[in-house]
Amino acid sequence: LDAVRVIGLSAQGELGDFRPLCALASAVESFQPDQLVISTLPVDQSMWLRDNLIEHARSDYEIPVHHVVSSTPATDLAV
Repeated sequence: LDAVRVIGLSAQGELGDFRPLCALASAVESFQPDQLVISTLPVDQSMWLRDNLIEHARSDYEIPVHHVVSSTPATDLAV
């Protein structure tokens, strides 16, 4: 969140449930967003995409859902 705020964007968030669909439902209920931005690893590395998270979000919520795919391999990401 700090990295997003440093570049001048407004953002809210919190640590969510380990199950992506549950975390998403809780976040939408808590924050009442006007849009969702879901960032994932590429399809061959993302459990979220294998579980159709983006499609579920688009069908479950009547707000725009944007999907951003990381161009950084998972092995290069800082832990």
